[in-house]
Amino acid sequence: MNDDVFFDKHGNQLRELDVVKVFHFIGARRKRHYMYKWLRKNEKGELCFMHLDDYESRLIPLFAVTETVDGRNVLTTGEVVQTAFGRK
Repeated sequence: MNDDVFFDKHGNQLRELDVVKVFHFIGARRKRHYMYKWLRKNEKGELCFMHLDDYESRLIPLFAVTETVDGRNVLTTGEVVQTAFGRK
């Protein structure tokens, strides 16, 4: 299996320029809070998280936050909410 291929919790492949909704914490009255991250590639070609309003100064590698499920790299707490170029 290719280590550079990642999937969200619904089985959609994650690609550069996608926007991903990721669980953040449970607040008052059990309200669930989420973060929205943009997927970009760093200078090494690794897929990374980036803040929506930030430049490429703080990239978090995606392999650091994924789990291996059935031999695939899965972001179990996140899902694609917007894709690049209209694909789904």
